[in-house]
Amino acid sequence: MTIFGYLTVAFILLMFMAFCITVNQIYKSQSECIEKLNDENTKLVNQMKKVSTQQKSSETRLGQIGEHFAPLLDVFPYDPKDARFLGSPIDFVVFDFEGDQIVLVEFKTGNSRESKRQRQVRDMVANGNVKYEVIRVRGGDEA
Repeated sequence: MTIFGYLTVAFILLMFMAFCITVNQIYKSQSECIEKLNDENTKLVNQMKKVSTQQKSSETRLGQIGEHFAPLLDVFPYDPKDARFLGSPIDFVVFDFEGDQIVLVEFKTGNSRESKRQRQVRDMVANGNVKYEVIRVRGGDEA
């Protein structure tokens, strides 16, 4: 092989090495870019979760505030003056003297469902596990 052949092989090897180095740099650059995008994506997902949680919390608070006014709605079949707000686990106790009954009322909107505790209260009422009890408290000056 002549000197020109050696120089040609050396040139090709140098070009190949330069190509490999360039490809490696591009790969590192792309890897760093992908890592940055993944980090940004993780931050955005966490922000979305936080916003979603805040939105649900706001909706819950708004619902709790609205529950106080629910007896004033047209759909409420009892005298609002006879309703007493509890809030949890049941929204209201209605002392319906005209209907000669006591009614436990839970307001729901949209597709919301009863909680486990609310279902337990419903079942206790359905099973007749409700009673009236007077508890006397003695004052400190009574013997």
